[in-house]
Amino acid sequence: MHQRSDVRRYVLLSLWSTVFLTGQATAQQLITIFPEPLSPRIANYDINVTLDDEAKRITGDMVITWNNPSDDTIADLQFHLYMNAFKNNRSTFIRELMHSSGVGSDSGRPRKSPWEKDAGWGWIRIDSMKVDGQDVTGDIAYIQPDDQNEDDRTVIRVPLATPIAPRATTTIELSFQAKLPQCKRRMGWWADDFFMMSHWFPKIAVYETPNMRYVPFDAPSGRWNCHQFHAATEFYADYGVYDVRITLPTKYVVGTSGLIVAERNNTDGTKTVVARAEDVHEFAWVADAQFKEALGQWRHPQTGRTVDIRLLYQPGHDAVVNKYINSTKAALEHVHGWLGDNAYPYPNVTVIDPRSGSSAGGMEYPTLITGGASWWSEELFGEGVRLVEMVTIHEFMHQIWYGIVGSNEFEEAWLDEGFTSYSDGRISAEQFGECTSTLNLWGVTVGGIGRRRSTYAGAISRDDAAMSDWTFSPWNTGVGRNLAYNKTSLMLVTLENHLGRERFDRIMRTYYQQWRFKHPSALDFVAVANEEAGEDLTWFFDQLLNEQISLDYSVASIVNLPLDKLEPGVPVDEYVDIEAEDDADSDGEDAEPDDAIHESTVVFRRVGQLVFPVETLIEYSDGEVVREIWDGRDRVKVFRVTHAGRVVRAAIDPDMRVPLDVNRLNNSMRIDPNTFVERKYAMKGMFWMQCLLELVSIGA
Repeated sequence: MHQRSDVRRYVLLSLWSTVFLTGQATAQQLITIFPEPLSPRIANYDINVTLDDEAKRITGDMVITWNNPSDDTIADLQFHLYMNAFKNNRSTFIRELMHSSGVGSDSGRPRKSPWEKDAGWGWIRIDSMKVDGQDVTGDIAYIQPDDQNEDDRTVIRVPLATPIAPRATTTIELSFQAKLPQCKRRMGWWADDFFMMSHWFPKIAVYETPNMRYVPFDAPSGRWNCHQFHAATEFYADYGVYDVRITLPTKYVVGTSGLIVAERNNTDGTKTVVARAEDVHEFAWVADAQFKEALGQWRHPQTGRTVDIRLLYQPGHDAVVNKYINSTKAALEHVHGWLGDNAYPYPNVTVIDPRSGSSAGGMEYPTLITGGASWWSEELFGEGVRLVEMVTIHEFMHQIWYGIVGSNEFEEAWLDEGFTSYSDGRISAEQFGECTSTLNLWGVTVGGIGRRRSTYAGAISRDDAAMSDWTFSPWNTGVGRNLAYNKTSLMLVTLENHLGRERFDRIMRTYYQQWRFKHPSALDFVAVANEEAGEDLTWFFDQLLNEQISLDYSVASIVNLPLDKLEPGVPVDEYVDIEAEDDADSDGEDAEPDDAIHESTVVFRRVGQLVFPVETLIEYSDGEVVREIWDGRDRVKVFRVTHAGRVVRAAIDPDMRVPLDVNRLNNSMRIDPNTFVERKYAMKGMFWMQCLLELVSIGA
């Protein structure tokens, strides 16, 4: 951890100081982060906002410069008003949240809303709107494109008297105010002096043009993609430039997306924080009266390019400062080696350690991420639990798959959450070990793949939807999340093991480079995968994305028959199967010698519906091991062999290279009991009991 060596911040602060003294320049004139735009910059925002921390309100005015990306004449505009999701129990978000809580509970009854007190609710209202100088405030209408819930107020449509011409630029002037909700889901206030400000302003939707995502290439025109705020999904927006001025009491330490280029103290006990972000599709900010600050920097080992790391953390959390900063550096290091030298192009990243209990942790916004730490976890578990590291790496990787590759998270959250989950598992395994990247405590170890498998495979509802279904559409919000996070990450690990890391990495690198600062769909990813793999993987993706099925292979049976029992004249009732052999061996009578010639049958079974090539293993009593690849298409695969010795073990996917397999307990079979596992966990049980007794004795 060290102070910044880059002089950019000093120069920017000097320039802005001059501005506030002279008042003769604008942010656009003074600072350019990227000499050449990285994105199309379709939606650009200039925002002034004031926070009243006592009333828990914000008031703001803004100018949106929107560039029509199409050859269409556009007759209306559509906007998100996300904060109205917290307005009352009738919003679509709250209804979905309460129903999903109910169906996921033992009682089966809908649970209460987290926002039960009047002070906890929030809303946003547009007071005035002009489009190219024409007042359209009276024409604003709420629409519900997803569920026709007339009580939902999270999307508006604004018809235009003068349509926007093809490829033209329009100017939208807005004034708005909002009552902030209590922060129990991503945004709002907590404990009176902590504010998480995400999705806090009216935001224009994405206009999708023909041949973009799922708009047919021969469609007569494009269309607005503007979903309501849902419980199971996140966000989708166009890239642009944000110039934001935030006025709030001087006691607050502020972190924002982009660069904070100035802070000015006002005469009324407030200050104005000035920030600019380029080539992003969201702007978030955090204000906390008790933040402490730590600084770090990552330097590219070859190019020397630097990324400044600013950590804002809670008092008493000094023990996790290095965890946050080092995890961010590890993610930066890995992603640049994996996806390209300029994979993270921004000059800085802000890491937030949010207020305990605020539900603001574990979230991602462009160049700003939130983690989560607690003093008791560090005191009790120390390095044994990698929660801070895991969350930090995960949220940073959202900068790639959410921030730079702009997938539609309402519809295909797996293209972000799943890719991010795969990435955090990969980086954590590199840093902390494949099997210990999540937990390594008291003899218990958990890796990233194991954590994802337990959640995915353990869900009864894992086949209740397909990954191609819009993420918010399943009956239970947990279904979409399980598919987006867990099934997708396991799918990618399975594909990586199938193709080999070199080919797999070529797919991911090309996809990232080709679709950065654009809006891809599943079709685009599959097209890249087929091209870079050098083979048609449609058979794989059609099953994983479009069908409600799971993968499960098992060893069904092993039978060993000594050849001398098959000689003419031997009665049928003297045939020996596996159970008879086990009984004979256990009694020590009539056991066949291991070197006798046996005719053996091993049966492998495809229990699940998903078809995938798997490796089979057969081990003989003389130590010989035979491995073969089974294409997995038939329901049953029978191996019948004659061998000097009997089959003692059979396994399917013996090296566990197919983590999509939902039941690994049926993946192997032995004809003799294996007492190693019993002894292993008996010893661990004794160890845990000893630790417990020591703890009790200390307390006494």
